[in-house]
Amino acid sequence: MLEIKNVSKRIEDKSIVNALHLKIKAGQNVALIGPNGAGKTTTMKMIMGLITSDSGDITMEGLSKKEDNRAYLQLLGYVPDEPFFYEELKGSEFLRFTADLWDKSLYNHNRPAFEETIQQLEMGDFLEEPIHTYSLGMKKKLSLLIALIHQPRILIMDEPLNGLDPMTVYTIKNYINAYIEKGNSVLMSTHMMDIAESFCSHIAVIKKGNLLIHQSIRDMRKNQSKTLEEYFIQLVREEEL
Repeated sequence: MLEIKNVSKRIEDKSIVNALHLKIKAGQNVALIGPNGAGKTTTMKMIMGLITSDSGDITMEGLSKKEDNRAYLQLLGYVPDEPFFYEELKGSEFLRFTADLWDKSLYNHNRPAFEETIQQLEMGDFLEEPIHTYSLGMKKKLSLLIALIHQPRILIMDEPLNGLDPMTVYTIKNYINAYIEKGNSVLMSTHMMDIAESFCSHIAVIKKGNLLIHQSIRDMRKNQSKTLEEYFIQLVREEEL
């Protein structure tokens, strides 16, 4: 589905991502984990075309970001760590505005499926309220709705559950599970090891822009008895030796 092929990025004189190769298949929920400054957000921004890589390529279902950027981006949805909104607008107005940036007919064309998503994320009672009145959890769910408005095949999510209350986490996790069951995929960065271990199907650990390991949670448990947190600390410390 999504393939990152030997992608590198330097900012000034610092190497941020080094020849990263990562493949995400349909139906996978991959946790991208690493220490602060590991290159997680940079990797996600390169996937979305918000910054350019210095070398390598990124493809989605065979479409290259370099060769057909619009068709490529239509297959991806992005939930940033700190989403931006015009907060004086109502949630419904901002959704309509975002849909129109893709295509003037998109909002009405996708309306039945989108109304179902709104209900699944429990946002039906809030979309007619100004965004500046929203809690952090409501803003995170609105950001997810925006990412889903063009019905992407993969969600790229930067710390999607950070700082949220248990009910909001539960609602978002339930939606993502249903999304994946339809054959879609998720790549999410997180510092929450318990969430990554219990919720995601695979982990990709990076440090200083280098991929240390990419494997399924099932294989991790099969090969050693440590928790993901313990395993992560071991990997990072071994890399420092």
